[in-house]
Amino acid sequence: MQKYIFPTAQKKFFYGLGLSLLFAFLDFDFLSLAAFVYSIVVLFVYRVKQVHNVAHNPEEVSLNVSGKVVAIKPSDKEHYEKMVVIESGFLDNGSLIVPMNSEIKNVSFKRGTRLDKKDFLFTKLNEMLTLTLEKEEKKLAIVHILKKSPFGLEFFAKEKQKLQVGEIYGYGCCMVTTIYLPEGFSLAIQLDQKVNAYETLLGYFPKEN
Repeated sequence: MQKYIFPTAQKKFFYGLGLSLLFAFLDFDFLSLAAFVYSIVVLFVYRVKQVHNVAHNPEEVSLNVSGKVVAIKPSDKEHYEKMVVIESGFLDNGSLIVPMNSEIKNVSFKRGTRLDKKDFLFTKLNEMLTLTLEKEEKKLAIVHILKKSPFGLEFFAKEKQKLQVGEIYGYGCCMVTTIYLPEGFSLAIQLDQKVNAYETLLGYFPKEN
């Protein structure tokens, strides 16, 4: 079961399925159907992305989220040259995939509200996961901010943990992700492009001399 649905969602799935059977036994057809639909929604939203390991060039970086590229612009963070903003919806797979072999240098996970993206307090109060991935001189900063969503962010790793490309480090449905890129990073994506975690190439670090 864990191969197809996140462990945190399994209780929700079986809870809905159990209620559906109970209501069916009591002849509450509408409630039985509603509970069954709830289980199907949980199964769909919390589905685990199936990743097939392939050889990666050390300079390559995959996308860590699925969604649509809504902005590519100069970085508002020191030490980074540009940033890419990706918006994810309910139909996008919520698996957060490690984009490169790296170590988590810094991480901050803040529970919060789920305000609309247009609210001026969106970046201050909403649920947020911030982390920095680093390997030798290669470094990325990633910020996930949850939008209006009944499903919370999940983080399965920890600070100083070494990660391999293709591993799942978290979950997020309906959110805004900002990826901060260092100087010299070559992008392989463009504005308004639909992207898939792990399958779409984000770009390349400059080759070491």
